[in-house]
Amino acid sequence: MLFFVVDENLNYYCLVMKLILLFISACLASSSLFAQYYFTDIVANAQSSTQYKLLTDAKVKQVKAINYDEKGNVIADLGIEQSIIDGGKKIITKTSIPNSSASTLENNYTDGKLISSTNNNMQTFTTLSTTTTYSYNDKGSIASINSTSTDTAAATGFLAERHTWLYNEKGSPTLMYKIKGQKDTLKVVFTYDEKGNVADERWMKKGQMTEKYYYYYNDIGLLTDVVRFNDRVRKLLPDFVYEYDADANMTKMTQAIMGGTDYLIWEYTYNDKGLKETETCYNRKKKLQGKVVFEYSY
Repeated sequence: MLFFVVDENLNYYCLVMKLILLFISACLASSSLFAQYYFTDIVANAQSSTQYKLLTDAKVKQVKAINYDEKGNVIADLGIEQSIIDGGKKIITKTSIPNSSASTLENNYTDGKLISSTNNNMQTFTTLSTTTTYSYNDKGSIASINSTSTDTAAATGFLAERHTWLYNEKGSPTLMYKIKGQKDTLKVVFTYDEKGNVADERWMKKGQMTEKYYYYYNDIGLLTDVVRFNDRVRKLLPDFVYEYDADANMTKMTQAIMGGTDYLIWEYTYNDKGLKETETCYNRKKKLQGKVVFEYSY
Protein backbone atom coordinates (compact mmCIF):
# COMPACT_ATOMS: atom_id res chain seq x y z
CA MET A 1 0.00 0.00 0.00
CA LEU A 2 1.19 3.51 -0.82
CA PHE A 3 0.85 6.65 1.29
CA PHE A 4 1.33 10.28 0.25
CA VAL A 5 1.53 13.67 1.89
CA VAL A 6 -0.15 16.08 -0.55
CA ASP A 7 1.31 19.56 -0.83
CA GLU A 8 -1.23 22.35 -1.18
CA ASN A 9 -0.12 23.29 -4.68
CA LEU A 10 0.05 19.61 -5.69
CA ASN A 11 3.54 19.92 -7.17
CA TYR A 12 5.19 17.20 -5.13
CA TYR A 13 2.10 15.00 -5.32
CA CYS A 14 2.06 15.40 -9.08
CA LEU A 15 5.68 14.35 -9.50
CA VAL A 16 5.43 11.41 -7.10
CA MET A 17 2.27 10.21 -8.81
CA LYS A 18 4.04 10.53 -12.11
CA LEU A 19 6.72 8.11 -11.03
CA ILE A 20 4.15 5.60 -9.86
CA LEU A 21 1.94 5.91 -12.92
CA LEU A 22 5.00 5.92 -15.16
CA PHE A 23 5.55 2.71 -17.08
CA ILE A 24 2.17 1.41 -16.05
CA SER A 25 3.04 -1.62 -18.12
CA ALA A 26 5.61 -2.49 -15.48
CA CYS A 27 3.51 -1.68 -12.44
CA LEU A 28 0.60 -4.09 -12.52
CA ALA A 29 1.55 -5.33 -9.05
CA SER A 30 0.77 -1.88 -7.65
CA SER A 31 -2.91 -2.24 -8.38
CA SER A 32 -3.93 -0.41 -5.22
CA LEU A 33 -3.48 2.79 -7.20
CA PHE A 34 -6.68 2.04 -9.08
CA ALA A 35 -9.76 0.88 -7.24
CA GLN A 36 -11.61 -0.29 -10.34
CA TYR A 37 -10.82 -3.95 -10.92
CA TYR A 38 -11.83 -4.02 -14.59
CA PHE A 39 -9.50 -1.08 -15.18
CA THR A 40 -6.68 -2.51 -13.08
CA ASP A 41 -6.70 -6.14 -14.15
CA ILE A 42 -8.03 -5.99 -17.73
CA VAL A 43 -7.54 -2.50 -19.19
CA ALA A 44 -4.15 -1.89 -17.57
CA ASN A 45 -3.01 -5.36 -18.62
CA ALA A 46 -3.94 -4.54 -22.24
CA GLN A 47 -2.06 -1.24 -21.98
CA SER A 48 0.87 -3.16 -20.54
CA SER A 49 0.91 -5.57 -23.47
CA THR A 50 0.82 -2.70 -25.98
CA GLN A 51 3.70 -0.87 -24.29
CA TYR A 52 5.69 -4.07 -23.98
CA LYS A 53 5.28 -4.83 -27.70
CA LEU A 54 6.39 -1.31 -28.67
CA LEU A 55 9.53 -1.59 -26.53
CA THR A 56 10.51 -5.05 -27.78
CA ASP A 57 9.64 -4.36 -31.45
CA ALA A 58 11.86 -1.26 -31.31
CA LYS A 59 14.60 -3.36 -29.63
CA VAL A 60 14.85 -0.88 -26.74
CA LYS A 61 17.40 -1.88 -24.13
CA GLN A 62 16.95 0.90 -21.60
CA VAL A 63 14.52 3.71 -20.83
CA LYS A 64 15.36 6.64 -18.60
CA ALA A 65 12.91 9.24 -17.30
CA ILE A 66 14.25 12.77 -16.78
CA ASN A 67 12.03 14.73 -14.39
CA TYR A 68 11.57 18.51 -14.38
CA ASP A 69 9.82 20.71 -11.84
CA GLU A 70 7.38 23.51 -12.61
CA LYS A 71 10.28 25.92 -13.22
CA GLY A 72 12.00 23.67 -15.73
CA ASN A 73 14.75 22.48 -13.40
CA VAL A 74 15.87 18.87 -13.49
CA ILE A 75 15.05 16.93 -10.32
CA ALA A 76 18.18 14.82 -10.16
CA ASP A 77 17.12 12.42 -7.39
CA LEU A 78 13.62 11.72 -8.73
CA GLY A 79 13.42 9.22 -11.53
CA ILE A 80 12.92 5.82 -13.09
CA GLU A 81 15.28 3.65 -15.10
CA GLN A 82 13.98 0.61 -16.92
CA SER A 83 16.13 -2.14 -18.44
CA ILE A 84 14.79 -4.59 -21.05
CA ILE A 85 16.81 -7.80 -20.70
CA ASP A 86 17.32 -10.76 -23.06
CA GLY A 87 15.03 -9.43 -25.77
CA GLY A 88 12.20 -8.78 -23.35
CA LYS A 89 12.14 -11.95 -21.28
CA LYS A 90 12.69 -9.75 -18.24
CA ILE A 91 12.21 -6.04 -17.52
CA ILE A 92 13.69 -4.43 -14.41
CA THR A 93 12.43 -1.02 -13.30
CA LYS A 94 14.24 0.97 -10.61
CA THR A 95 12.44 3.88 -8.99
CA SER A 96 13.76 6.52 -6.61
CA ILE A 97 11.71 9.17 -4.80
CA PRO A 98 13.55 11.79 -2.70
CA ASN A 99 13.08 11.53 1.09
CA SER A 100 10.63 8.70 0.56
CA SER A 101 11.47 5.33 -0.94
CA ALA A 102 13.32 3.30 -3.52
CA SER A 103 11.93 0.28 -5.31
CA THR A 104 12.95 -2.40 -7.76
CA LEU A 105 10.33 -4.11 -9.91
CA GLU A 106 11.16 -7.22 -11.92
CA ASN A 107 8.73 -8.37 -14.62
CA ASN A 108 9.05 -11.80 -16.22
CA TYR A 109 7.44 -12.84 -19.51
CA THR A 110 6.51 -16.13 -21.17
CA ASP A 111 7.70 -17.18 -24.63
CA GLY A 112 4.30 -16.01 -25.83
CA LYS A 113 5.18 -12.52 -24.56
CA LEU A 114 2.58 -12.58 -21.79
CA ILE A 115 3.55 -11.33 -18.35
CA SER A 116 3.96 -14.32 -16.04
CA SER A 117 5.12 -12.78 -12.77
CA THR A 118 6.33 -9.63 -11.05
CA ASN A 119 8.53 -9.14 -8.00
CA ASN A 120 8.39 -5.72 -6.39
CA ASN A 121 10.61 -4.61 -3.51
CA MET A 122 9.98 -1.19 -1.97
CA GLN A 123 12.22 0.18 0.76
CA THR A 124 11.03 2.95 3.06
CA PHE A 125 11.28 2.61 6.83
CA THR A 126 10.64 -1.08 6.22
CA THR A 127 10.89 -3.37 3.22
CA LEU A 128 7.66 -4.24 1.43
CA SER A 129 7.93 -7.11 -1.04
CA THR A 130 5.15 -8.18 -3.38
CA THR A 131 5.17 -11.18 -5.71
CA THR A 132 2.41 -11.45 -8.30
CA THR A 133 1.75 -14.34 -10.68
CA TYR A 134 -0.59 -14.39 -13.69
CA SER A 135 -2.44 -17.24 -15.37
CA TYR A 136 -4.45 -17.17 -18.60
CA ASN A 137 -7.30 -19.07 -20.22
CA ASP A 138 -7.08 -20.72 -23.65
CA LYS A 139 -8.02 -17.41 -25.32
CA GLY A 140 -5.15 -15.55 -23.70
CA SER A 141 -7.35 -13.63 -21.26
CA ILE A 142 -6.46 -13.20 -17.60
CA ALA A 143 -7.79 -16.15 -15.59
CA SER A 144 -6.25 -15.33 -12.23
CA ILE A 145 -3.88 -12.90 -10.54
CA ASN A 146 -2.27 -14.01 -7.29
CA SER A 147 -0.36 -11.56 -5.09
CA THR A 148 1.54 -12.14 -1.86
CA SER A 149 2.99 -9.22 0.09
CA THR A 150 5.35 -9.26 3.04
CA ASP A 151 6.32 -6.31 5.26
CA THR A 152 9.25 -6.47 7.67
CA ALA A 153 7.30 -4.25 10.09
CA ALA A 154 4.01 -6.14 9.93
CA ALA A 155 3.15 -8.43 12.80
CA THR A 156 1.01 -10.63 10.56
CA GLY A 157 3.92 -11.39 8.26
CA PHE A 158 2.20 -11.50 4.87
CA LEU A 159 -0.99 -10.70 2.96
CA ALA A 160 -2.31 -12.85 0.11
CA GLU A 161 -4.87 -11.81 -2.48
CA ARG A 162 -6.34 -13.69 -5.44
CA HIS A 163 -8.42 -12.36 -8.34
CA THR A 164 -10.29 -15.05 -10.29
CA TRP A 165 -11.91 -13.95 -13.58
CA LEU A 166 -14.85 -15.60 -15.39
CA TYR A 167 -15.91 -14.84 -18.98
CA ASN A 168 -18.91 -15.36 -21.24
CA GLU A 169 -18.92 -17.17 -24.60
CA LYS A 170 -17.80 -13.95 -26.35
CA GLY A 171 -14.73 -13.70 -24.13
CA SER A 172 -16.01 -10.73 -22.11
CA PRO A 173 -15.63 -10.75 -18.30
CA THR A 174 -18.80 -11.42 -16.36
CA LEU A 175 -17.57 -12.00 -12.80
CA MET A 176 -14.46 -11.53 -10.72
CA TYR A 177 -13.90 -12.89 -7.23
CA LYS A 178 -11.36 -11.15 -5.04
CA ILE A 179 -10.26 -13.30 -2.12
CA LYS A 180 -8.06 -11.80 0.60
CA GLY A 181 -6.39 -14.07 3.09
CA GLN A 182 -8.31 -17.10 1.71
CA LYS A 183 -11.57 -16.09 3.39
CA ASP A 184 -12.54 -12.44 2.76
CA THR A 185 -14.38 -12.58 -0.60
CA LEU A 186 -15.64 -9.71 -2.75
CA LYS A 187 -17.81 -10.54 -5.77
CA VAL A 188 -17.50 -8.11 -8.70
CA VAL A 189 -20.27 -8.20 -11.33
CA PHE A 190 -20.11 -6.62 -14.81
CA THR A 191 -22.85 -5.48 -17.19
CA TYR A 192 -22.52 -4.43 -20.85
CA ASP A 193 -23.65 -1.72 -23.22
CA GLU A 194 -25.26 -2.35 -26.62
CA LYS A 195 -21.81 -2.67 -28.26
CA GLY A 196 -20.59 -5.32 -25.84
CA ASN A 197 -18.33 -3.04 -23.82
CA VAL A 198 -18.24 -3.30 -20.02
CA ALA A 199 -20.71 -0.62 -18.91
CA ASP A 200 -20.48 -0.89 -15.15
CA GLU A 201 -18.74 -2.73 -12.35
CA ARG A 202 -20.59 -3.58 -9.14
CA TRP A 203 -18.97 -4.73 -5.92
CA MET A 204 -21.08 -7.16 -3.92
CA LYS A 205 -20.40 -8.10 -0.30
CA LYS A 206 -22.79 -10.38 1.60
CA GLY A 207 -25.50 -9.67 -0.96
CA GLN A 208 -25.15 -5.87 -0.72
CA MET A 209 -23.67 -3.55 -3.35
CA THR A 210 -20.84 -1.56 -1.77
CA GLU A 211 -19.44 0.29 -4.80
CA LYS A 212 -20.31 0.91 -8.46
CA TYR A 213 -18.21 2.24 -11.35
CA TYR A 214 -19.36 3.27 -14.83
CA TYR A 215 -17.30 2.97 -18.03
CA TYR A 216 -17.76 5.03 -21.21
CA TYR A 217 -16.16 4.67 -24.65
CA ASN A 218 -15.64 6.53 -27.92
CA ASP A 219 -16.90 5.41 -31.35
CA ILE A 220 -14.05 2.94 -31.86
CA GLY A 221 -14.33 1.37 -28.42
CA LEU A 222 -11.52 3.16 -26.59
CA LEU A 223 -12.19 3.87 -22.91
CA THR A 224 -12.87 7.58 -22.35
CA ASP A 225 -14.36 7.87 -18.82
CA VAL A 226 -14.32 5.97 -15.54
CA VAL A 227 -17.06 7.40 -13.32
CA ARG A 228 -18.41 6.80 -9.82
CA PHE A 229 -20.58 8.51 -7.22
CA ASN A 230 -18.67 11.17 -5.27
CA ASP A 231 -19.87 11.27 -1.67
CA ARG A 232 -18.49 14.76 -1.10
CA VAL A 233 -20.55 16.49 -3.78
CA ARG A 234 -23.31 13.84 -3.91
CA LYS A 235 -23.20 13.25 -7.66
CA LEU A 236 -21.46 11.17 -10.33
CA LEU A 237 -17.97 12.41 -11.21
CA PRO A 238 -15.16 10.87 -13.32
CA ASP A 239 -12.09 9.37 -11.70
CA PHE A 240 -10.35 9.33 -15.09
CA VAL A 241 -11.03 10.94 -18.49
CA TYR A 242 -8.98 9.95 -21.56
CA GLU A 243 -8.41 11.52 -24.98
CA TYR A 244 -6.69 9.94 -28.01
CA ASP A 245 -5.12 10.86 -31.35
CA ALA A 246 -5.92 9.34 -34.76
CA ASP A 247 -3.48 6.46 -34.05
CA ALA A 248 -5.29 5.61 -30.79
CA ASN A 249 -2.41 6.95 -28.70
CA MET A 250 -3.57 8.48 -25.45
CA THR A 251 -2.82 12.21 -25.66
CA LYS A 252 -4.47 13.41 -22.45
CA MET A 253 -5.59 12.00 -19.11
CA THR A 254 -7.52 13.90 -16.49
CA GLN A 255 -7.13 12.25 -13.08
CA ALA A 256 -9.23 13.05 -10.03
CA ILE A 257 -7.38 13.44 -6.73
CA MET A 258 -8.61 10.73 -4.39
CA GLY A 259 -11.05 11.91 -1.76
CA GLY A 260 -11.81 15.32 -3.27
CA THR A 261 -12.95 17.28 -6.32
CA ASP A 262 -9.53 18.50 -7.46
CA TYR A 263 -7.78 16.95 -10.46
CA LEU A 264 -4.56 16.75 -12.47
CA ILE A 265 -4.16 16.88 -16.24
CA TRP A 266 -1.51 14.79 -18.02
CA GLU A 267 -0.60 15.46 -21.66
CA TYR A 268 1.49 13.02 -23.73
CA THR A 269 3.58 13.15 -26.91
CA TYR A 270 5.11 10.25 -28.89
CA ASN A 271 8.02 9.61 -31.24
CA ASP A 272 7.85 8.01 -34.69
CA LYS A 273 8.08 4.53 -33.15
CA GLY A 274 4.98 5.17 -31.05
CA LEU A 275 7.05 5.38 -27.86
CA LYS A 276 6.22 8.07 -25.36
CA GLU A 277 8.46 11.17 -25.57
CA THR A 278 7.03 13.43 -22.88
CA GLU A 279 4.44 13.56 -20.13
CA THR A 280 3.46 17.00 -18.85
CA CYS A 281 1.39 17.61 -15.73
CA TYR A 282 -0.91 20.58 -15.04
CA ASN A 283 -3.26 21.38 -12.16
CA ARG A 284 -6.91 22.30 -12.62
CA LYS A 285 -5.89 25.96 -13.16
CA LYS A 286 -3.71 24.81 -16.11
CA LYS A 287 -0.56 25.73 -14.20
CA LEU A 288 2.46 23.58 -15.05
CA GLN A 289 3.34 21.16 -12.25
CA GLY A 290 6.11 19.13 -13.81
CA LYS A 291 7.34 17.31 -16.90
CA VAL A 292 8.92 13.95 -17.69
CA VAL A 293 11.12 13.41 -20.76
CA PHE A 294 11.95 9.86 -21.87
CA GLU A 295 15.31 8.78 -23.27
CA TYR A 296 15.64 5.43 -25.08
CA SER A 297 18.78 3.37 -25.62
CA TYR A 298 18.84 0.71 -28.34
